[in-house]
Amino acid sequence: MSELWLTVEEFTAVTGWHRHSIQKMGTLGKLAFKLADEPGLNGVRERLYAASSLPAEFTQKLLDFCIRKEQQKATAESTALVPLKSSIPKSDQPTLFTAPLIPFAAPELAGLTEEQREIARQRYDAVLAIVNWRTDPHPFFITSHREVRSETDLVKYIAKQHGVHQSAIWKWLARYEKGGETPLAKFKALADRARSDRGQSRVLTNYPKTAEYALIKYLGLAPSQYLEAARELKLPAELGLDHTMPRFMSERLPITAIFDGIQREWPNWYNHGSRPPSYGTILNFLKSLPDPVTTLARQGARAYENKCEPHLKRAYNMPVNSWWVSDHRVFDVFCWNDYFPEFQQEQGSWMRVWLTSMEDVRSRRIVGWAFSVNPSSRSVMAATRMAAQRFGMPAMMYMDNGEDYKLFAKVLKENFGIEHTSAKPFRPRSKPIESWHSILSKRFDQLWNAAYAGHDAKQRSEDNTIALRLHRDWREGKRASTPLPAASHFMRMFSAWIELEYNEWEHGGQNMQGLSPRALFDRELPEGQRKPLDVAQMEPLFWQRESRVVTNARLRINGLDYEPADPESDVALRMYNTREVRIACNPDDLAYALCYDTHGDASNRDHTLVARLVAPKLIPWGPLSQDSLKAHERTNAQFRNGLKEFNRRMQRKARTVGMRSELDELAARAGIVMPVPISPLQLPSPSNPDVQPTETDAADDRKSGLRELRAAVGGTSSGPRYIEDVVERARAAMRDAGND
Repeated sequence: MSELWLTVEEFTAVTGWHRHSIQKMGTLGKLAFKLADEPGLNGVRERLYAASSLPAEFTQKLLDFCIRKEQQKATAESTALVPLKSSIPKSDQPTLFTAPLIPFAAPELAGLTEEQREIARQRYDAVLAIVNWRTDPHPFFITSHREVRSETDLVKYIAKQHGVHQSAIWKWLARYEKGGETPLAKFKALADRARSDRGQSRVLTNYPKTAEYALIKYLGLAPSQYLEAARELKLPAELGLDHTMPRFMSERLPITAIFDGIQREWPNWYNHGSRPPSYGTILNFLKSLPDPVTTLARQGARAYENKCEPHLKRAYNMPVNSWWVSDHRVFDVFCWNDYFPEFQQEQGSWMRVWLTSMEDVRSRRIVGWAFSVNPSSRSVMAATRMAAQRFGMPAMMYMDNGEDYKLFAKVLKENFGIEHTSAKPFRPRSKPIESWHSILSKRFDQLWNAAYAGHDAKQRSEDNTIALRLHRDWREGKRASTPLPAASHFMRMFSAWIELEYNEWEHGGQNMQGLSPRALFDRELPEGQRKPLDVAQMEPLFWQRESRVVTNARLRINGLDYEPADPESDVALRMYNTREVRIACNPDDLAYALCYDTHGDASNRDHTLVARLVAPKLIPWGPLSQDSLKAHERTNAQFRNGLKEFNRRMQRKARTVGMRSELDELAARAGIVMPVPISPLQLPSPSNPDVQPTETDAADDRKSGLRELRAAVGGTSSGPRYIEDVVERARAAMRDAGND
């Protein structure tokens, strides 16, 4: 038979003993007790005393108490007095009393949102339990050993179930009682009322000059006398210099400087003893400005286009090997040169290798790549030769707008009939290969530990700085080794990483179907359907041509010995021993070269092909329609023009209210005359300082005086004394020039 455990209140109800006597008897061991499994409302687990510890004379009283307790429990269950569990969602929790059904579709509740109605319903259930308790205050058990006997106990219990403080329940009750006469009015009073000025600052609304000042200073729209005078400065056309000057914004102040300016200018705006807004108010106002507005004004048009304008996406539904995309990238890894010729990079010196890669747009497979000291059209041709020897030429090329790619595009068009399309200038995200560069930076460059230089100077580690210092000691003969990898080893590791790692990864890009670049490429273009080009067919892609003499069936160029690439070339080259031939090669890709007979048919570009050469030590998407593009550009232009018009209006506003830049304000307070920009022709000559002014010089002085006068007149609103001095000096200069 299981033990019956009683609380100290229940033990007192059975025996009539005082609670302190019961606690003392339990401490002395005269009564058996244990601690409750769950803590009470105060967070402390109370003692439960064993009913078997009672003397025999209390057996009948204990039986009567148990019968009465079961009757109360049955009554509580019949009136839906079940304990609430905090794990049950609030919308599903049962109530202590049956609440009247509130018609949410009533006209009186039309102004409440769904969220407000749900919050009011939960509070209504809690408040109604207290109202019903006042009507019928009967005790009931919320657990097997916890009983609610008063209104305070009920409020504690409801607050615990709703996860709020007891004071919140009392506030709900007060709002309910003062809400009105009808149940709908009382229900509506429990909903949180939305503020009409939510998200707005009453200070900035009542004092609009503060908001205008903060906005103009933050977006850099206040005019600057110095910059405006500099824009008007024009140099003689015969110097060949640009007469125009970009329209720089005068300032883009930080929020702290704007706050200080408001504190300084507040007495001039409002002299009725009011206090300026706090720093938090100004901060919240400026941070609430839309991103397109702040980006265009503070970061420029290019940042606005990259960050705020919507970008069109292309569909990757073209055939494999029909579109290639190419671009350059420098590795974030330091190496030391043991590969490139001395005239390109000093042997043993540290360097960062440039990569020119060729990517198949459909499959994202890297089909060709080339390394160089400085990327150019030659490195692009080298990467193209590598890809064409393996897979053939594509139908279209997607490339950058640089001069090197323009020259490469001309070679493709004239010799292979391949069209090209270029990315939009200064839009790096428009080239699909940029995502590949990001993968390369994160997955390959960072494998090189101390040699890794970081994506930018801020990310460069201390280990990399130490590695460069140790490499310098190695070059000076102070160390036996260097922590930097050799360039040849680095490039071989990159080639292995491309073939064994990147091209084998499962790709989650658009229309990739979860396949790796190699798997998708091989599935849609099997090896038997490819049309690789022979190296002799790619003669236009070899940049450098030099004459050499064949020695022992070998040729030497760029400090490297070349030998025939196949038996046929070996036989042909032996026949030209001691004879002069012409070599076509690429200094950025020294693995292959072509040998031509200079005495053959002059109608051929380099006459007759003799042999294919190799240096064995070194071997290791669809276009968008023009209509869609124009429509997209029109939409972007309309939005951009709207922002520019907003900036122009704020500039006019700044001029209307006489606002000046912080430099102008500082000069006015200090009594400093802002200098007027001058042209290089007006600078004094150190070799002949006593040269007499000519008529042209006098005219220039007159123009300078006019500019100085215009600059000074722009600040007459503050009325400093130095402006009058500037005007007098300008007038004197013009009179002297007229007399001359």
